[in-house]
Amino acid sequence: MEFKGTKTEWEVVEHNWRETSICSNGKTICSFELDDIEEEDLTENDLTEEENAYNIQLIKHSKEMLEMLKESTEVIKWYMENSTSELSEPFFNIGANQIEQTEQLINQATEL
Repeated sequence: MEFKGTKTEWEVVEHNWRETSICSNGKTICSFELDDIEEEDLTENDLTEEENAYNIQLIKHSKEMLEMLKESTEVIKWYMENSTSELSEPFFNIGANQIEQTEQLINQATEL
């Protein structure tokens, strides 16, 4: 479950009005290019400028989100193993299910 991608800090680089990349230490991780299409001429297959901006934002923070997800899973595991109060069966099942789903998602994100 180790992140094997680019570990150094990621930054958004706007090359011009049309092209934006996410880079790390001068290396391009991914690029986005807007088509020169008027808003009213967009089809269902085209991304709007706003959608592109949100996609870039999500990708830029995905590495930190992955780390937070891993930490949250460890907190749930620790609590379930070390809780001094009696955990009800429904709570235990929810926690166990959450751990399983989260670990599955982390594996999908970190393994090819």
